[in-house]
Amino acid sequence: MIGNEMTLLKKENKKQTREIKEEDKDMIKNIMRSMSIFKLNSYDTEVVKRDLIGMAHELRLRNSSLKEEINGDVKGFAKEIINNGNGPSKIEIILNFLSKLFGWISIWLMSVSIIAYGQFNWGMNSNLFVFYIITVIVIFIMESIITPIFIAEKGFKKNIPQIISTFSFIALIGIILLTNNNSEKIQVNSLYIIIPSAVIYLIIQYLKKINIHRLAREKNNYISDLK
Repeated sequence: MIGNEMTLLKKENKKQTREIKEEDKDMIKNIMRSMSIFKLNSYDTEVVKRDLIGMAHELRLRNSSLKEEINGDVKGFAKEIINNGNGPSKIEIILNFLSKLFGWISIWLMSVSIIAYGQFNWGMNSNLFVFYIITVIVIFIMESIITPIFIAEKGFKKNIPQIISTFSFIALIGIILLTNNNSEKIQVNSLYIIIPSAVIYLIIQYLKKINIHRLAREKNNYISDLK
């Protein structure tokens, strides 16, 4: 059953979502996007989604909607949920970052080896790994912190995450191009990096499932009626 708590919740939420109004689907989507893993762990977030779907069903019977119920204040409503929640899971935050770091490095090196060089032995730029790690950190911060903060904003503020992302990647690409010729190239068989990274990625996925199991066990069990 390890890890199945989240799977069961997601499956049931997806099923129940089909029966609510499109307007409520959009509202729930925006509220969920406001939930950062730095504010609320992913298991509790899925439980919140289940509650919102149930709320939407009840409001539909009263010819009302979530938007009317919360007066369109997605940001305030999400803040209230977060304040009443159990907080983030530090283990989950670390595992999510490491998952991106090792998962993407496997895919990135595999793609470069096959598409760009047609082989696994090629001269790697020593600076690339530094910029790769910085890139993963920037993406992780954008997805987990910046985007949720501005998701409920309107007008110019709504575009701030996109603007920050664009300038960040332009800066990174510029630094790579400026230092590319001066950095040392090392002849390496990329399989020596791809395989260990892929193995570490799989181990992290297993640890993530154990952590979800722990989060579900330590709090109220919301899935007993879904089994």
